[in-house]
Amino acid sequence: MSTPNRHSICPACGNQFPYRSNKRFCSSSCRKADSRDRLRKAVPVNAQNSPATRREQHEIYELAGLLAEKLYSLPPFDRFGYIEEMIQIARSGDHPNLRKIMTNPAFIYPDPSDKHLFWRGTSEYCTIAQASYAQKLVTALVRRQFEVA
Repeated sequence: MSTPNRHSICPACGNQFPYRSNKRFCSSSCRKADSRDRLRKAVPVNAQNSPATRREQHEIYELAGLLAEKLYSLPPFDRFGYIEEMIQIARSGDHPNLRKIMTNPAFIYPDPSDKHLFWRGTSEYCTIAQASYAQKLVTALVRRQFEVA
C-alpha cells in the first residue's frame, strides 16, 4: 500500500520539500537565513543599539564637519584642488571613513532641516560630499568641452 506524498513548506523561502518530522526548512541556507533574520530583528545593529556603530557614526559626522570647515576656510581658488585631493584619497582606499562620507546618501542628499550636516548650521553651504560631486561634474563638463573643441 502506498502512502500519499506529504510536503512541507519552507518558512524562509516558501518552497515545498518532502515532509520529515524533524525538518522545518528545505535547506541549511534557509535555516541559517531565518536564524540571522530573527537575530537582526531582536538586536539590530544601528547607532541606537550598538555603541561601536554609534561611535563610528559620530566619528564620520565629526570628520565631515571638519572637512567642510577646512574647505570653506580656504580661499575660493584653492577649494577645487582641496576637493580633488579628497576625492583621490577616498578612491585610493587609504581613508575608509572619507570614502564613507563621500558615498553616504545623508551627505549627498541632505535634508535641509538637518542643520548639523552643514557647515555653520546653514544649508546655504553644501556638504563635503555635495562639493565633491559638484567638482566631479564640473571636471567632466570641462573635459567634454575640450574633447569637442
